[in-house]
Amino acid sequence: MYRKENKELAKKSNRFYSDLEVRLGDMDLLREPLPTRLARFQHYQAPTRFLDITSNPLIALFFAVEAKSNNDKGFRQVYFYAINEDDIKYQDGHTAGIESAVNRMDQKIVYEFLESVKEQYDDGLELRIDKSQDAKTTDDKEKKLNEALLGCDKVKIFMDSLNETTKQLTKLTRPSKIFDDLNTAHFVDFVRESPRMQQQQGTFIMPKYLTGYEDDWCGAKQQLNSSILRATGKVKGVSGLVKVLIPNENTGKIKDYLSVLGVNAGTAYPDIEHYAEYLRELYTGDEKK
Repeated sequence: MYRKENKELAKKSNRFYSDLEVRLGDMDLLREPLPTRLARFQHYQAPTRFLDITSNPLIALFFAVEAKSNNDKGFRQVYFYAINEDDIKYQDGHTAGIESAVNRMDQKIVYEFLESVKEQYDDGLELRIDKSQDAKTTDDKEKKLNEALLGCDKVKIFMDSLNETTKQLTKLTRPSKIFDDLNTAHFVDFVRESPRMQQQQGTFIMPKYLTGYEDDWCGAKQQLNSSILRATGKVKGVSGLVKVLIPNENTGKIKDYLSVLGVNAGTAYPDIEHYAEYLRELYTGDEKK
C-alpha cells in the first residue's frame, strides 16, 4: 500500500477491501476477524499496510536471491531486526485489531484525527495536563488527557467511527493510546493458517500508519523506516538492524546451497506451480526467464 503508485488507493482502502470481499464471494472470509482478512490479502499480493517478514533467516535469504533484481546496484539486501519477545504483538490482540479496523474506516477521518491530536500535543496539551492540580497520578493524567482530546470534534468523530467498525462490547475511550499505537511500528505474529505461511514462517510489521492524505507522500514514507527502527534495538548488546549485502553474481550458488538445506521455490511456495518451477530448473539447469 505504501508504494508511490498506491497513494490514491491508500485513501480509499476502506472501499477497496469491501469491494475485494464482495467480488471474492467468500462468506467464510467475512466471518474472520479483520486482522485475519488483511493478512490473507497481503499473503496473496493484495496491497495492505502490512510489511511481510519471516522469522526464518534462511527463508529471508531465499527471498533475497530468488527474486529477479530490478535495480542497478549489483547486489541484493537482507535485513535482520532484533526485538524483545515482550514487544511482539499477536493477531488476536488489541493493537492488531484496532489497526486493522482503522484500515476499514474513511481515511479522511483517520487523517484528521491524527493531525488534530498532533496539533493539540504540539500546543502543549500534555504539559498542561501534567501541571494540572487535578491530575496527581498517571491514571489521572491519562484520564484528563483523553477527556480533553474527546472534546475535539474530529477526535470524537474518529472514535465514534472506530467503535462502529470494531463492534466491541466495551466502548473505546482512549484516543491518546490509539494515537500512540498508530504512530508506532509493531511486529505482529499471525496464525499460520495456510501451508504457504507455515513454510515461510511468515509474520508482519505494522509500521507507522499513513492514510494517503499526507502532503509529502514520499517524505512521509521515510517515517515508516524511522518507526521500525525505533521499535528495534531494545535488546541489550544487540544492534537493532543488521543489513547484509549479497553480490548478484553469488545468488546462484546461494540458491544451490539453500536447496541442499531444503529451502527452494517448491518448499517456500508449496503448490504445483512452484514445485514444477523448482524441478524444471533442477532438471534443465536454466532459470525461468
